[in-house]
Amino acid sequence: MEKPRTILDVGGGTGTLIKILKRSLPNCYTVNLELSIGDLKESKKRNAHSAYVLGDATKPPLREGFFDVAILSNILEHIKKQEGLMLLEKINYIAKKRIIAVPCNQATYESPDPKNPHQAHISEWTPIDFSQNYKNRRYGGLWLKGKPLSYYISTKLKLSGFAHSKKIYTIALVFLLDDLYDACCGLMAYPFNQGSILIAVTK
Repeated sequence: MEKPRTILDVGGGTGTLIKILKRSLPNCYTVNLELSIGDLKESKKRNAHSAYVLGDATKPPLREGFFDVAILSNILEHIKKQEGLMLLEKINYIAKKRIIAVPCNQATYESPDPKNPHQAHISEWTPIDFSQNYKNRRYGGLWLKGKPLSYYISTKLKLSGFAHSKKIYTIALVFLLDDLYDACCGLMAYPFNQGSILIAVTK
């Protein structure tokens, strides 16, 4: 496939992923479809996308066949399974090619941040869900009892640390270790297909 000229970033958040992609696609027209007005404003402030649409990712108000590529990165696990499957059907018509990143075989769990319930994972996805129309591979670090190993070594310590300001140096170290863990494991395709992140691309 030729380099895409148009990309739909479904639930693009603050635009971190698209900023990285646009280094190699500087002339690509990108649209951030995001439900959070705060994230959308931050994405616009960072000049991450070409256009910004405030809307529900499960109800994309966009014309069929307009985009070369649609990206759904860490979106599906935050919505109900049936809504996710319906979203995939809709995206099939909106974009010629779809790229999906979703936690794989991960047990659902509540948000680690009481102030942000949207961080909760409420649906579980496996390679079987994408076997018909997608080719896929698993990357990243292993899950431990349904949660990523980094959840145990970072998220719980982070929340504990924020409640005790004297631990600020400990928390800074945990953030660093967590970033290193994600950076290293995110580039690995684990043997026996046991990685924690499923990357699915249309065939």
